[in-house]
Amino acid sequence: NETPGGNHNLGSVVRATKNSLTAGKTAGPFVIPEVEIYNHQSVMIVAGMGLGQCRRVARIDTARKTFYLKKDWDVVPDETSRFTLIEPNENITYYQNTIIDNPKGLWLFGNSIDCVVAENTSIDCDGIFIFSCMYDTDQPPSPMYYFVPNYFNRIVRNNIEGVSRKSHRSGIGINCTREGSSGGAYFAIEQYGNEIRNNRISGKPEEKPLAEVTEAPPVSGIFVYATVHSSAY
Repeated sequence: NETPGGNHNLGSVVRATKNSLTAGKTAGPFVIPEVEIYNHQSVMIVAGMGLGQCRRVARIDTARKTFYLKKDWDVVPDETSRFTLIEPNENITYYQNTIIDNPKGLWLFGNSIDCVVAENTSIDCDGIFIFSCMYDTDQPPSPMYYFVPNYFNRIVRNNIEGVSRKSHRSGIGINCTREGSSGGAYFAIEQYGNEIRNNRISGKPEEKPLAEVTEAPPVSGIFVYATVHSSAY
């Protein structure tokens, strides 16, 4: 479940009304995507007032850097807020699947909003994983400015057995990265409102997880992985 190329502007908010948002400073140029690849373009509030709200965009006024929305905000953002323009993976459901000998697993790999991973069985796989990242860099030849959030996802009543034969690890966890010209500085909240409840994990404690074999970090169990990997530590 991934949206490569489905993340666009990230920046501050100058003002908002009940059904609009005007961007302030953005990382890099103000981008208007030519096509919608994965889903409808949506503005998501990723810090400050109104955190967690995601609204589909009706139209974009390029000159005023203003997004007009199809549905009103529940809480109107203000100058404390930050936003990103994404094509969200909404309401993805992984339910009652069995996976065996998969080098990765059941992964929510970006822009995952209101998703559920429930009552699945993973045998000798990499487990269940939620990945977020922020890139903010002017470095040539490929400047990149994007923010990948994952909000309000539930991972419940899954059974994880054994470890991946590729990574020698398994588990259920969340990973964040911050990379770029800002030196890993904080911009906004990558993971918010995610729940990991009532799961069973039975692995192999004697196995040493391998680093940089998959995108998941070299740890097993239930984990939240951030500082060492991400933030100018």
